[in-house]
Amino acid sequence: MARKEYNNNGNELINQFLEEKDFFKENNNEDIQKIKQNISIIFYKQNFITFEELGIENCDNFVDFFYIKNEDELEMIKKIIESQNNIEDKEKYGFYYIIMIVENYKMKLIAEKWKQEIRNLVKKTFNCKSIARVIYQIIQDVQNDSKEFDIQIDSRLSSISMPLEDDKNKFYNSESISSKVSSYVFTANLYDIANMYNYIGDALFDKNVRYKLKDVFDVEKSILDTLDSNPEDFWYLNNGITMMVSSRDKINLFNPNKLILLFEEFGDISVVNGAQTISTAANYFFNNSISKEKLTNAKEHAKVILRVMYVNDISIDCKNDLNKISVSLNRQKPISVEDIAYTSERIFEINQLYNEYKDEFHFYISKRGEETIKKYVYNIPTFMRAYVAYYCQKPGDARSKSSKNIIDNVLNNILINEIDDKEFKKLFKPLNFVITLGNLYDKYSNKYKSKIEYKNIIVKNGKYYFISLVMISLAKKDNLLKENGHYNYSEFIYSPDYCNNNKKLDELVDTYVDVVYSCSCLSNEIEVIASNDFKNQKLYDIILNHEEYDKLCKKVKEFF
Repeated sequence: MARKEYNNNGNELINQFLEEKDFFKENNNEDIQKIKQNISIIFYKQNFITFEELGIENCDNFVDFFYIKNEDELEMIKKIIESQNNIEDKEKYGFYYIIMIVENYKMKLIAEKWKQEIRNLVKKTFNCKSIARVIYQIIQDVQNDSKEFDIQIDSRLSSISMPLEDDKNKFYNSESISSKVSSYVFTANLYDIANMYNYIGDALFDKNVRYKLKDVFDVEKSILDTLDSNPEDFWYLNNGITMMVSSRDKINLFNPNKLILLFEEFGDISVVNGAQTISTAANYFFNNSISKEKLTNAKEHAKVILRVMYVNDISIDCKNDLNKISVSLNRQKPISVEDIAYTSERIFEINQLYNEYKDEFHFYISKRGEETIKKYVYNIPTFMRAYVAYYCQKPGDARSKSSKNIIDNVLNNILINEIDDKEFKKLFKPLNFVITLGNLYDKYSNKYKSKIEYKNIIVKNGKYYFISLVMISLAKKDNLLKENGHYNYSEFIYSPDYCNNNKKLDELVDTYVDVVYSCSCLSNEIEVIASNDFKNQKLYDIILNHEEYDKLCKKVKEFF
């Protein structure tokens, strides 16, 4: 690929990072356009950029972007960092961001090895007391050029196709998966598949219900040991890999000893099972510490069962069938209700809207193990507990119900209609605000300690009560309309930035604590306030119907 094409990709990644981290926030539109133009011009001439060169002023952070193509560039990076030892007032800067943009997975592994050395160098240069001030982030530049991937296979004659050609007509009118999806089964070279991951990156796993999860069964160790000691045994000791390609046209089988897969755009090739196998194998194959002899042996002899599936007729909607395949194939490693929920059409719609708007009200739902630089990213339980608290007004359930119960209730009983932008605003416009408010509450709770035990109990257990009460106070304050017993949040105006005044927030929480205690004392239904009181609705309903609640409403008006 030409250098200029790399630069263009780098420009996009830098712009995305600056937007996600709100570095454009203090600049007007004219300044932002100038900064983006500077990125394009400067990055074309060199493979690193600093804030000073971009023209970003009055920022309390350092940011250096490095586009890394080879390991030799480490010395260059060191010199750039050391050159900043003459900067005055270093202590006023909050963070030093070092953003490594790499063009493949192999370079990502190398950049990871540099991390501690680079952070120590920054610490020394800036005379920092803690390396926690250094944010070292690696972003793989996802390639989007058309490319053919050659995968060596054992003789094409010994491969299997499903359903068999003679059987296809039998299933044609059936509603079974076999009528819609066809598959080939190969014995394939593992290194060739790992090399696909090196090029495409984590986008290869987009249709997998999970990314690379924490290894609780030492599966990674087993894979690495086999590759290192007995690569010829890999075929027998591994469950195999399943890929989905977008159409039969992406598969070339003319060579009897080679499978050729055509990648033209994202989604053409996706691994629905085997992400752990591929990522672990890539860690081995692209690890510079492995001896040449062992590496060559593993590249030649490590084989794996490879299933390649495709939809027979692209006009047929097979999304549910494909999700079913992915969920079923991932049962080898414990799969959670969260993983299954991620395949929901509603989650997909929410993420599509985020990609379209990217503002302070939209958000992205991540799958387990997914790494992303996006802003306002939440896992499914966090998203749904917040939703149950503010929209459903059931803080007890938000705190006490299991993830399965919460997910089943929300997806099956509440989020049953298509989520377009209008529906999104009605249901979810406050969510970023709510989660930010909850995170700040957690920080306050962690440092809170009172001599009065009831206050400790309320603060420790009352986060979702607090969220629900604040939200209903804001809804009443702004005269939001109700539909079917729920507030319509389309006109909600509060972004997460409204939570920035920490001092006033502490005052708001203190008022909340006093109100909760007063209501519990003045009620005949609560004898002594306890943690379990925040696991149900009883105390919450008492507060809402008590005149003491007016004190909190007034404080909310002052705060916002």
